[in-house]
Amino acid sequence: MSATLVDKIYEYIHEDIISWRLRPGHRLHIAQLADQYKVGPGPVREALSRLLATGLVIAISQRGFRVATVSDTDLKDVYHTRAQIEATALRLSIERGDDKWEANLIASYHRLAKFEHDQTIKSTEDYNAWEERHRSFNQALMSACGLQYLLRIQERLYQLTERYRRIWLISGIEKAKKLVYAKKQKDVLDAALAHDSTRATELLFKHYENAVAVIESYFQQNHLFDEQE
Repeated sequence: MSATLVDKIYEYIHEDIISWRLRPGHRLHIAQLADQYKVGPGPVREALSRLLATGLVIAISQRGFRVATVSDTDLKDVYHTRAQIEATALRLSIERGDDKWEANLIASYHRLAKFEHDQTIKSTEDYNAWEERHRSFNQALMSACGLQYLLRIQERLYQLTERYRRIWLISGIEKAKKLVYAKKQKDVLDAALAHDSTRATELLFKHYENAVAVIESYFQQNHLFDEQE
């Protein structure tokens, strides 16, 4: 079996879950997915087995797979856990970061801020271009921590929060037109560059507290916690 093919199917299913084309709680039928992606059942089964490790897919005893559900409790748990992990990684990066780390941090922030200044968000494709820059800045903040296992945990938590965050952000594209994440994160950047870990982590925690509040409100107003298949 081609590892490249399995990787591709993994990405397809992952994207469909993150974007809610595969809804929370949805039963994942291997034959249906194989037909949808025009491949055999083997790569689909292997991709689903890999996705178990992300927490986005759960096994149903011996009966197959299902998209993980969403809930208010899960939203708060995953965001608060992510905040704790990122705060640890950020403190270590500020302690250990050198000139190269600072330069990469500044460059990644500039790419994000420039995109938000110049680009109008009109489509999911535009959002995805923004998301790549957003993720790059997020990774740059923690990149000097020196703990690869910690960063792997953070990557998994990032994917779990993205399922909540993406649907909320995309829903507001037509209203807001612009994203202002960079403006809100400028203080985090400045604190990191000043090697003020106390202020940087305080700002990080506040950012995620605000994120949980607005996402929770959106999900409740639109009954998304109730729409489990």
